[in-house]
Amino acid sequence: MVPFGLVGFRGVGGVLSIRLSKPSIFASSIFSSFGPSTMNNPPTKKRNYRYTKPTGKEGEDMVDLPDGHFETGMSDPGMLEVYGRAIMTWPVVEDAMSHVLGELIGTNDHEIASEIFHALLAQNTRLPVMLALLQNTRTNATKAEDFDQMLSEFKRLNDERNRLIHSYWFTHRGTDTVYCCPSGSALPHAMRKGRVVTQETLVAFLNAESALMRRALRVHMPQEPQPEPGE
Repeated sequence: MVPFGLVGFRGVGGVLSIRLSKPSIFASSIFSSFGPSTMNNPPTKKRNYRYTKPTGKEGEDMVDLPDGHFETGMSDPGMLEVYGRAIMTWPVVEDAMSHVLGELIGTNDHEIASEIFHALLAQNTRLPVMLALLQNTRTNATKAEDFDQMLSEFKRLNDERNRLIHSYWFTHRGTDTVYCCPSGSALPHAMRKGRVVTQETLVAFLNAESALMRRALRVHMPQEPQPEPGE
């Protein structure tokens, strides 16, 4: 593939217009495992490891951006509406997941669970805490497999949400194809590859958010007992 370069900027009605061509000058866990306690405590009964880390390599769905003119963002009203709804729904999903944390720490008091959940500011702290509570405590050893699935989905959707938020967005003028390009590098380099995003992509994400939220809000309902680990 021949890398793309940034040829020029042009303002169009307050929207940044970019033209690409090739070749160009740019051608070149907070928890740790503890040993046996010196105190006379009963051994911890650990859960079978049913949690599955979401699979898929970052960037495997990337495509080369074509030549032509691009505008920043997206202009399709339908896509803009769904994108806004999806991003605004995520904090509600997070609050619903605090119910899952409450179940794992043994409280039905949502206020307490929510305060603890939101005190863990980073998502890469929340998930390890919840996984440790689920997998390494006797209290949660027989929790339904739905808990493993919810944490796996929470991880997957959070990664996708971060991609939707922390990316460059461009619309190819002429085809109206929308590309989501990884940020974190200079814009000309970021525009070499991108992920095609459609309204259906965003609707699927929004629907997955809603489904996880409904599951999380049901965690205090009676669960079918699971076999003891090792049975």
